[in-house]
Amino acid sequence: MAKNNNPSSLDDAILEISPFMGDVLFESLPDVQFFVKDSQGLYIKVNQALKNNYLMATDDEILGKTDRELFPNYLADNYIRDDQQVLRGTLIKNRIELVGRHDGSASWSTTTKAPLRNAQGQIIGLAGITRDMGQASLALQPFQRLAAVTQHIEENFSRPITMAELAEIAELNVRSLQRKFRTTFRMTPSQYIARIRVIKASKLLATTELAIAVVADATCFADQSHLTRTFSEIVGETPGAFRHRYHR
Repeated sequence: MAKNNNPSSLDDAILEISPFMGDVLFESLPDVQFFVKDSQGLYIKVNQALKNNYLMATDDEILGKTDRELFPNYLADNYIRDDQQVLRGTLIKNRIELVGRHDGSASWSTTTKAPLRNAQGQIIGLAGITRDMGQASLALQPFQRLAAVTQHIEENFSRPITMAELAEIAELNVRSLQRKFRTTFRMTPSQYIARIRVIKASKLLATTELAIAVVADATCFADQSHLTRTFSEIVGETPGAFRHRYHR
């Protein structure tokens, strides 16, 4: 197929980028769901990981459909609200949100969405990736020492955790643990702990009416201000704004 240097439609744009974005790159990442939607919110491209998440055998089961046709309203409303922001030009990066599964349940995931533009700069759709936070443990299987460390963090996030106790679990000294952890996760153990606490806090914010100060205490932040500052850095919005999205 001859290359079109002036894509004017979403279909043309996807034809140009799909060999890289969908057919090669994202099919090699089984724990990353990739999708493209047009300006009306219709799915026009997905990868195998997304189909697997919903037990869909073929593209026809999802392509041409909207979030409202695929998910319960409490999930679809948030997806559509975010899509509308992206279609106005906003980049959504690493947003923590509930993502539906084939059995009707939902899991906590991080999602990034970006607008797609034609040659004239007009927004004609969006592309996104979603990663289930629970899938991180699968990637750790070759690194059993670190898997034990991350499990310990998951189970003890509500209390102070020291580098010394994590190093003991990993059977490493503190410096070696920090180096190995950074190499594997591209973040320090302290940054990972903060991220896990934010994920736990986000679940409480979305599913309970607990005061934000109580949520901060339950997830081992020093106070509400500490939670707000850390939450905003990681999620990109305040705990109050995050809660508002799920309690509308």
